[in-house]
Amino acid sequence: MEEDPGPDPDPGIADIIEEITRLWSVEDSELRKHENGFEWLPGSHAVNVRVARHVERPDRIRIWITTDCIRSVPIEKADFVRRVGVESRFQCCGYSLVYPPLDIWRTYVDNEPAELHLFSSAYVDRHTAGWLPGFLARIATMQPINAENLSTVALETFGGGEPAYACGEKKDRISAMLFAAETVLAQEGQEDSRWIGSEEFRQFADEYGWSNSCLGAGTDKAMTLKTPFGADVAFIRFRTDQQHPQFGSGLLVTTHIRSHQTFDEACAETAGLNFFESRSWTDFPQLGCWNPYKTAENEADWVHGCFIPNALFLPGLVAHLAVWSLERVRWVRRTRFPELEDKTMLEIISSRKAET
Repeated sequence: MEEDPGPDPDPGIADIIEEITRLWSVEDSELRKHENGFEWLPGSHAVNVRVARHVERPDRIRIWITTDCIRSVPIEKADFVRRVGVESRFQCCGYSLVYPPLDIWRTYVDNEPAELHLFSSAYVDRHTAGWLPGFLARIATMQPINAENLSTVALETFGGGEPAYACGEKKDRISAMLFAAETVLAQEGQEDSRWIGSEEFRQFADEYGWSNSCLGAGTDKAMTLKTPFGADVAFIRFRTDQQHPQFGSGLLVTTHIRSHQTFDEACAETAGLNFFESRSWTDFPQLGCWNPYKTAENEADWVHGCFIPNALFLPGLVAHLAVWSLERVRWVRRTRFPELEDKTMLEIISSRKAET
């Protein structure tokens, strides 16, 4: 019997950078190397890749990918914040829309124009080094693909801003990699979701969905998890029946936190969550986008959407996405409501039964 080789060797920063450049088929003319990363110019917008180790936990590596999209955005205007909040619902395929909250921008930025970026991240250790950097690279190609479209309609869509063209103007030539990636994603999205018929939903719910921190149920097409958020619950849903407007079938993962805020308040809050995820070491990937979810005429909750296209199907991915979503809920509770104490699922259920 062969010995179990164990986890992959400790990942190296140089190895991760090399793998991403290979998967993207980066040409020398499109590449500018810098410390712990590089800048890629596949089209009109610069894509920046950074890789760094945790200071106190050197076995953990953070990879973050950012694409310049729109400059001089009017973050002080409520209409801009509202428009970005609405648009964020459709930008959940691999990245978030990130711009600085107004109070932070005024405090820490010396009157420089605010910018809107597209952002993705992942956290890698020896157990995920064999697949996660490549997965992040593939899904992050959505950034430069969509930056070309978003920036040209910035004024119409967001009510302000100007394209963040790296060379001052839109390029005529765009990397063949972007065309190929978009074509493959769209073609494979014409079929039914590749997650339909998977046992991964049931398996995760059966193993982890009966605890004080998670209650869930799964079928061969979907899964719903509930997890404590103070005395309330947050919902995490996996759905295979939702079509992405750009890439068709796949897997949609949503994390729903009740806020009972006004719609404008929820727009500002979810924009802040996107910003803080991009600036913090959260230990869970950002592969989607926070957005406001309207629940009444002038009320909205917070929803994080993450869509994985068919072409990026990966066995075992459901469990990772579920764990990351549960960690995201805990992070929001700790950072935005540190005074709250999470009840157990049993306490929450018992309390609700007593009320009825």
